[in-house]
Amino acid sequence: ACAESGRRVGYVSSLHVYGLQWGVEVEPWREEAPLKGRGAYAVAKRAGEEFLLAGSPALCLRLGHVYGRPEGHGVVDRFLGAVQRGEDLVVTGTGLHRWSLISIRDLVADILRLIEGARTGVLNVATHAPRLLDLAQTVRSLGERLGYPGGVIRHTSTLTDPSCVLDLSRLTEIVGPVPVGPSASLASALSRYLPTRRVETERR
Repeated sequence: ACAESGRRVGYVSSLHVYGLQWGVEVEPWREEAPLKGRGAYAVAKRAGEEFLLAGSPALCLRLGHVYGRPEGHGVVDRFLGAVQRGEDLVVTGTGLHRWSLISIRDLVADILRLIEGARTGVLNVATHAPRLLDLAQTVRSLGERLGYPGGVIRHTSTLTDPSCVLDLSRLTEIVGPVPVGPSASLASALSRYLPTRRVETERR
């Protein structure tokens, strides 16, 4: 129906379609990079992109890890949950690897800007891409400031885990400098989220 009417289709994809990057210093994935993601989730997202782009005007947004929901999951929530429960923040490997992130608050702000235009194709959408060790340190400092007991930061090994970092040049051209949403810094984004996050009583 959208193809016949000429209306755009919006599709939420993921950074996982690119696959993993190895090494301490990695080149961020541009939208035209080969898609090497192998997991079922990555393959499904890639198939959705290909189907829509082949048949109708579509804008596929490849999102960084989204956080900011009361019952979220992922590395951000793993660290925040540890702080809330007074447990250690466990960093896999050296913590020098990086993952692109975006809060749900910033994502909504970006989407509202993007739907105003007529752009089609694919677009990376994220704000921050901290090293995991820096993220853990930011969460621990924030927890201390907000009165959570917290714990120490400890590492599981001396190896460096893979990264997945998005190039945001194209996004910046459209919506302005990144971060573009209400959160001016990673600490600011997390400080909005932590007090509203449900405290878990058990590890996931």
